[in-house]
Amino acid sequence: MITRTVSKNPRTTRGDLVNDLQRAGTKVTKATISNTLRRQGFKSCSARRVPLLKPVHVQARLKFAREHLDDPEEDWENVIWSDETKIERFGKTKTRRVWRRKNAELHPKNTIPTVKHGGGNIMLWGCFSAKGPGRLIRVKERMNGAMYREILSDNLLPSARALKMKRGWVFQHDNDPKHTARATKEWLRKKHFKVLEWPSQSPDLNPIENLRRELKVRVAQRQPQNITALEEICMEEWAKIPATSNCHALNGLHCATDCVAQGELIVLLFAVEMDRSAGRQRLVEFYSAIQFPKRAFIAYVTPTINYSPRHSVSLAGFQGNGPGCEASQLGVYRAFVDNYELAVETAEKCCQANTQFAEISENLKVRSPKDSKDQTAKNSLEALLYKPVDRVTRSTLVLHDLLKHTPTSHPDHPLLQDALRISQNFLSSINEESTPRRQSMTVKKGENRQLLRDSFVVELVEGARKLRHVFLFSDLLLCAKLKKQIGGKNQQYDSKWYIPLTELTFQGPEEAEPLTIPQVPDEELDAMRVKISHLRSEIQREKRANKGSKVIDRLRKKLFEQESMLLLMAPSLPIRVYNKNGKSYSFLISSDYERAEWREIMKEQQKKCLKTSSLTSMELQMLTSSCVKLQTVHHIPLSINKEEDESPGLHGFLNVIVHSASGLKQSLNLYCTMEVDSFGFFSNKAKTRVYRYTTEPKWNEEFEIDLEGSQTLRLLCYEKCYNKTKQNKEDGESSDRIMGKGQIQLDPASLQGKDWQRTVIPMNGIEVKLSIKFTTREFSLQRMPSRKPMGVFGVKISTVTKRERSKVPYIVRQCLEEIERRGMEEVGIYRVSGVATDIQALKTAFDTNHKDVSVMMSEMDVNAIAGTLKLYFRELPEPLFTDDLYPNFAGGINLSDSVAKESCMLNLLLSLPEPNLVTFLFLLDHMKRVADKESINKMSLHNLATVFGPTLLRPSEKDSKIPANPTQPISMGDSWSLEVMAQVQVLLYFLQLETIPTPDSKRQSILFSTEV
Repeated sequence: MITRTVSKNPRTTRGDLVNDLQRAGTKVTKATISNTLRRQGFKSCSARRVPLLKPVHVQARLKFAREHLDDPEEDWENVIWSDETKIERFGKTKTRRVWRRKNAELHPKNTIPTVKHGGGNIMLWGCFSAKGPGRLIRVKERMNGAMYREILSDNLLPSARALKMKRGWVFQHDNDPKHTARATKEWLRKKHFKVLEWPSQSPDLNPIENLRRELKVRVAQRQPQNITALEEICMEEWAKIPATSNCHALNGLHCATDCVAQGELIVLLFAVEMDRSAGRQRLVEFYSAIQFPKRAFIAYVTPTINYSPRHSVSLAGFQGNGPGCEASQLGVYRAFVDNYELAVETAEKCCQANTQFAEISENLKVRSPKDSKDQTAKNSLEALLYKPVDRVTRSTLVLHDLLKHTPTSHPDHPLLQDALRISQNFLSSINEESTPRRQSMTVKKGENRQLLRDSFVVELVEGARKLRHVFLFSDLLLCAKLKKQIGGKNQQYDSKWYIPLTELTFQGPEEAEPLTIPQVPDEELDAMRVKISHLRSEIQREKRANKGSKVIDRLRKKLFEQESMLLLMAPSLPIRVYNKNGKSYSFLISSDYERAEWREIMKEQQKKCLKTSSLTSMELQMLTSSCVKLQTVHHIPLSINKEEDESPGLHGFLNVIVHSASGLKQSLNLYCTMEVDSFGFFSNKAKTRVYRYTTEPKWNEEFEIDLEGSQTLRLLCYEKCYNKTKQNKEDGESSDRIMGKGQIQLDPASLQGKDWQRTVIPMNGIEVKLSIKFTTREFSLQRMPSRKPMGVFGVKISTVTKRERSKVPYIVRQCLEEIERRGMEEVGIYRVSGVATDIQALKTAFDTNHKDVSVMMSEMDVNAIAGTLKLYFRELPEPLFTDDLYPNFAGGINLSDSVAKESCMLNLLLSLPEPNLVTFLFLLDHMKRVADKESINKMSLHNLATVFGPTLLRPSEKDSKIPANPTQPISMGDSWSLEVMAQVQVLLYFLQLETIPTPDSKRQSILFSTEV
C-alpha cells in the first residue's frame, strides 16, 4: 500500500501514510516508512524546476518542432549554439538534502559553504557545435546589449574559424532581451550572420544545456579554492570536453524536437532506461504498444473543426479533403482504441518495474484544450492515452451542437450532416465498453464509481459562507475545498466530508434547528457588479492599447477576486441534507432550477444504490485527483477559466410571451417563473400569474427581461399550494411543487432579427409554448417622440402638464394613487414585471384620454399599473433629469467630498425645469413611502433606485456614453453596466437625503396644484 500510494501521489508525506495505515489497523513509525521506501528505490528529492509554458510558448515550440523535425543531421552540425550560465564555486546554491546522524549537522561533510563578500560565482558565455566546444569567456560585469555585441564581435567568428564551420553556418541564441534588441539584430544583419529562430521558454531544447551540466560536474570535482581558480578550472575543463559529448547533446535535440512535435508529450520517458538491459525489452514492448502515427496525434492536438456563427465551417479536414484528414485517420483511431487496454496494462507493468518510469508517467506536461490559459498542466500517462479515445466522442457532441444552431439554408449544413454521420458510424462500430472509462474512477480493486454531477456551491459552516466543490458519485456525495493553484499544477482538493447515498436523507430530525441564512445587502452585491464591469472594461482597454502583460495580469487578478466574492455572496436558495446520525449540511444555490436538479438526481440514484461505501482520506484524495486527471469536472465559473473565443452572451432586453401549457393529466393551479444567467450564475427574473384549476393554462403574458451577458433562458412550472400552514421541511421554503423545468440557449445569431420567434419547451411531459424577441442595448436607448401630439406617451412632460393645466401629469398621479391604495404591501412592487398586454391596454387608454381609465385600473393587477408608470418615464423623448444635465449628475455623484457633493447635486436638481422637478419630488416622496414597508414588500431604497435609476436618468441614444458601433473593442455590456450603476447611485443619493429644499416653501400645494 505504501509503494502504491507514493507512486500515485509523490507529494504524500510520511505523516499521511502513518495516519492512513493507523486507520486500517496497522501501527507504524515514520522511520519504518522511510526504510520501506528506501528498499523499494524511493528517496526524498527536491522537485525539479522547469520553465513555465504559456499557450503562446507551446504554440511557438510546436511550430519550431514541426518546421525542423525532418531536418537532416548535416544541418544541425552546421549550427553554433550559445548561451550564458552561472557557475557556483560550491556547486548549486539551493537546498540540498543529506543523510546524517543525530547531532552531526555541523560536520563539514553535512554542510554547504557560503560566502558573504567577494562573490561565490562567475558568469560565463560560451558556444559549441557538433565539432567541439568554441570559446568560453567570463562576463565580469552586468551584461547589457552593447557588451553582448562586443562579446560576439570578439569571440563568435574566431570560434567559427577554429571549429572549421562550413559555409552558411547558422548562429543560435535564445530570446533574452539583450539578444533580441533592435541594435543586436541590426548588428547581426550587417555582419551577415544567419540566426536560428528560437522559441521562447525553451532551454530544454538547447543542446548546450547538456554541455553546461557536464562542465559543472567537472568543475565540482576539481573543488576550486577561490574565484580565480574557479575561472581557470572552467576554461580548462571546457576545452577538455570531447567532440562525442557534443554529438550526444545534438542527439538530445532530435529527441526533444520529436517530443514537442507530438503535442508536448514527453516521450523521452521511453528512453530513460533504454540502455539498461534489464528494462530494455519491457520499454520497447511499451513503446510499440502505444505508438500511433504522428499525424493523427497532431490532428488531435490541433482540432480541424473551427466554427463561428459569423463564418463558415472548415470541414474539409474532417471529411478527408484537407491536410488533417481526420476522417481518413479513423482507421488509425480504431486501431488505437483496440490496442488501448494492452497499452494501459503495459504502462502499469512498467510503473511497477521501474520507479523512475512511474514518477515521470504521473507528471507529463501537456497543454489540454480545457486547461487554464496561463498554465501548463500535468497529466498522467493513462489520461493522455485516453485522450485520442475520447476525442471522437466529444467531436460528435460538438457536431450535434453545431448542427442544432446552423440554419438548414446555410451552405455548411449538409457538410455538418455528413461529418456527424461519419462520426456516429465510427462510434457505433467501437465496443461500448470503452466509452464509460472517462467517468469511471477506480479506488479499490473491483470497486468502480461514476461521477454523475459536480458544481461549485456555497456551504454554510457555523453561519459563515464557504465556497465548496460538491461531487455526486454513483454511491456517495462528496464535499471538497479547492486549494489555491500554484504554478502550473492541476486543481487539487481538500476533502471536507462525504455521505454515502444509502445514509443520506433530506428529512431531518424533529429537533433540528431552523436554518438561518446570512443575507448580503443588495447594495454590496451591486457594488461588486460595478467593480467587475469596470475591471472588464479596463482589461479590454489595455488589450486594445497593446499594453504590457503585467498590467493585464494585475487587472485579471483583481477581477478574479471580485468574481470569487460575488460567487460566494450572491446565492441564497438553501438545500439541506442529513446523514444517518442527524448531522446536517447546508448549501446555498442561486437557481431553483439547479436546486431541483440536485434533488432529483440524488433521489433517483438513491433508488439504485444499495451498498454503503467507506473511504479513507487517501482514497478520497485519489478520487478527486482521478476526476481532475480525466477532465470530468467543471472549473470554477469565473472569467479566467473562459476561452478567448467563448461567446460574451447577450446584453439588452428579451421580451418573452408565455402562451400556454399542455400535457397535464389533472387540473392544477399553475404558474411559471423564468431565470437567466449573468455574472456567472442564474437568478429569477419574471413570474406569471397563477392559472387556477385547469389542465390547459393559457397565460398569454408578456415580460421584458434585462440581459447582462446572458446565454440561457430557464423556465420552471410550479403547482401553487394555498395551504399557508404547510411547509417544506427540507429547506423551510414554501411547498409549491415543481411540475417541470426546461431551458433554451439564447443564440445571438438567431435572435438578431426583430421578429418574434415561437418555441416550445418540453419538460417532464409538459410542453410550454413561448414567443421571444431580443432588443439590443443601442435600440433600447432610443427615446422616440410620439406621432400622436395629443397623446401622453412619448410627449414632452412640459407639453402634457401645460395641456392638463397641472404641475404633475395625470398619468403619474393616477398610477401612484392606485398603487398607494392597494399595492404598497405587494411583494416586489415595481420589480416584478406586469402582464404586457395589460400595460399596452392602459397605455392606449391614457393616450386616447379614455373616460373609464380609472375603472380599468381598479380591475387590473397592480404590477401592470406599476409597469405602465415605468413605461411612461422610459418613453419620454427626454429623460426626467434631461440630456443636458445628465453628464453633470454622473460627474457630481463621484465627488469624494460629502459637502461639495451635496451642494453640487442639490444645485443640479433645482436646475431642472419646473415640471420635471415637481414630478420627480412627487415620485420621490412616493418611493420613500414604499420603502417604509420594506419588511413586507421587500423593496428597499436601493431596490427602488435600481428599478427607476435608468428609467429616470438614461439619456437618449445620441448622448449616451455607450459606443454606437457594437464591434468596438470595449465590451458593450460592461460599458452599459457601468453607466447603469452610475444612474442608480444618483437616484439612491436623493432617496437617502432626509430633506430636499425647493424654491417654493409651499411644497405640498405645488405638488397637487391644478393651476398653470
